[in-house]
Amino acid sequence: MENEINDGHYLELMDRLHVIICTLNDHCIDHPLAQSDKEIKKRNIERYMNELSKRLDISSDISNCNKLISKSLGYRNALYTIIPTSVTGEFSTITDYYLRIMSVDDDNKSYYVDKMKDKVHELFKWSQTRNITISNNLDSLRKKLVESGEDRKLQVEFLDKFNELSASVYKKFADYNIESIEDFEIICQKMISIKNILKSDRYGLSRFCSYVLDYMNRNDDGERSFRYMIDPYYFNTTEQSLESLERVSRIIEKI
Repeated sequence: MENEINDGHYLELMDRLHVIICTLNDHCIDHPLAQSDKEIKKRNIERYMNELSKRLDISSDISNCNKLISKSLGYRNALYTIIPTSVTGEFSTITDYYLRIMSVDDDNKSYYVDKMKDKVHELFKWSQTRNITISNNLDSLRKKLVESGEDRKLQVEFLDKFNELSASVYKKFADYNIESIEDFEIICQKMISIKNILKSDRYGLSRFCSYVLDYMNRNDDGERSFRYMIDPYYFNTTEQSLESLERVSRIIEKI
């Protein structure tokens, strides 16, 4: 019979459905007009970040650690990453993977290479997203302090000096020439030392680090950090605070 159904008809129909679905996806669903501006922006950012992360392959070239560190620290926002987060722990994990790659036999190298690449990719995407939030909140925080009037002059000065220190810390690590895994380890230990100094009660800056910095990553335009910074109970900004910050800056410069 002419209309008799056989197994070939099922395969033919599935094939045609596949073609139709692919055509709809390529020419309709993925068309720019079928996407909202928000979706387009999100996809473009993800595509850009994925492309950048591919260039941070430290498994084949240890010198790429310079790029990894500079991008992970968030440039001028370095201290806002080093102090409240576990980024040094992430760097430590990468060091462990690198040492494994150097010590295991060829049959197991690929496993640790893949683990390292995944870790670098995750760290990069996390840091880029965080850095955008930190930058926005910092700008908002400073604006709120300035608009609060002369009474907040000391807070503005303290924030500006702390941001100067943060930028100098970034430059210190970005300019460090990493040629071996030992160099990478040294940088990690320097970061830990800087974190410990700033969070120490010795210099009176620990409450600023514990409250203002810890809440800088919230999507609230720096509102919570602002409240903590103007409340003496959480952090009392005084001339002594500025002097302590200057002292800590001199110590960090020598690390």
